[in-house]
Amino acid sequence: MLDMYQAYVAEREGKEFFNYEDKGFAVYSIEEYKGERILYVSTIYVRPEHRRGHLTFKMTDKICELVKEADPSIKSVFGSACVETNNFEYSLMGFIKYGMRKSHMSGSVIYYKKEI
Repeated sequence: MLDMYQAYVAEREGKEFFNYEDKGFAVYSIEEYKGERILYVSTIYVRPEHRRGHLTFKMTDKICELVKEADPSIKSVFGSACVETNNFEYSLMGFIKYGMRKSHMSGSVIYYKKEI
């Protein structure tokens, strides 16, 4: 099922997938923000039995490494959380623990940023 979802997101939205040892996955893309190219990690999911092991940090670090190798001009990684979704507070705490800082807000979505 994940393969189908991965194909759908790649085809429809032009985003990339990063699978982590069948423990979780992330969806990311290169975007333009204020005239610079950035890495935007739009989705991270970790299976419940693997949470609390900092896998989101490990996945994000690996994605940053892959993206920087392909395009050294990328200097920032962004993540976001919609305040209208369940448990969004956990995302915000994760951003802060990862060293991200609030960048901006658009509607009900808060964006966090970290230099890489």
